[in-house]
Amino acid sequence: MPDSVIRPKDTVKCPHCSEKLRMEAALFSLSNKQVKSDFADCSVHGAKEIINVAAAACPECGKPIVSVVPDEKKIREGWLAYPFSSERTIPKQVSDEDPALAEDYREAALLLTLSPKASAALSRRCLEKVLVKKAGVPADLNISKMIQQVLDSKTLPSYLHDNLDAIRGFARFAAHPIPLKDTGEIVDVDPGEAEYTLEILDDLFDFYYVKPARAAEMRKALDEKLTAAGKPPMKK
Repeated sequence: MPDSVIRPKDTVKCPHCSEKLRMEAALFSLSNKQVKSDFADCSVHGAKEIINVAAAACPECGKPIVSVVPDEKKIREGWLAYPFSSERTIPKQVSDEDPALAEDYREAALLLTLSPKASAALSRRCLEKVLVKKAGVPADLNISKMIQQVLDSKTLPSYLHDNLDAIRGFARFAAHPIPLKDTGEIVDVDPGEAEYTLEILDDLFDFYYVKPARAAEMRKALDEKLTAAGKPPMKK
């Protein structure tokens, strides 16, 4: 994940529309006048503290993005103020089949910029649930061994196989193999780990939930057409 602070000229994924684009400068309204800055930064002065605000705009959806930077020398400690979190949609198939999994995913996405540690903990729990329920791995394994079993089964398409394997490249992820019973433990995360785990979940949701549901719908529609034509349905 890029720094939580998003500035004009940064090439990042828009937290509104998820398009990866080069951000542009935002407009400021000051005393009924609009001001456009190359950096679109300003400082908010209080009695004892100064807060820096960085604003950008997405050229695709046109929505503003506002970041707060308490100390410009510690930009990684800044956070996204608007929108509060990146837009992520949970597939209906996941929500219908496993509401608890969907709720954990929503919270992980909501916490992504506010607390990457908490977000990663919830994402790991989601990942473990999916691998146990859909890939059939034993629930008493740690997450690293769960992933290895799925990779060894060679049941995933190559892109998903490689992406799932890559997640273990995060040093702290590998250093903290969390058993399922302790999955809510909060541990340090490497930069990008929390968002990458969410990206992997998006792909796994599509593979294990969305595509099978769509395939079943297609078979059902075809069987209805065959039946209407007086022909036997497809073989299971």
